Amino acid sequence: MLVDLSLQFGDIAALLAMTPDGSIAEFAASDAGMTDRHVIQQALSLGPQGLTVLAAPPSPELADYVTTAHLRSLVAELRSTFELVVADTTSQLSRSPWRRSRTRTTSSWSPTSASPR
Repeated sequence: MLVDLSLQFGDIAALLAMTPDGSIAEFAASDAGMTDRHVIQQALSLGPQGLTVLAAPPSPELADYVTTAHLRSLVAELRSTFELVVADTTSQLSRSPWRRSRTRTTSSWSPTSASPR
């Protein structure tokens, strides 16, 4: 499962040469969607090699409707549904909405510690 969380200028769908069936904007459009597994499933698209993709909104202004509450609810639901969830985020210097999360799962990998000697 791949989620494009570069909300304003996400390009995962373009990079995978796919036309998504929906986007994270559909999920955020309704507060009912925050807890409705069916709404989330409708926003998902099937990419190459069977990869499930949740695309970024189709236009930058739709990113404004996606809140931190939406993202937390979405990630929790996806984690309960999929074995692996990969989030592609934008690179920027700003305050992260995940910083204050109390139920955060983190892992780290260092290329220097994993390389053979």
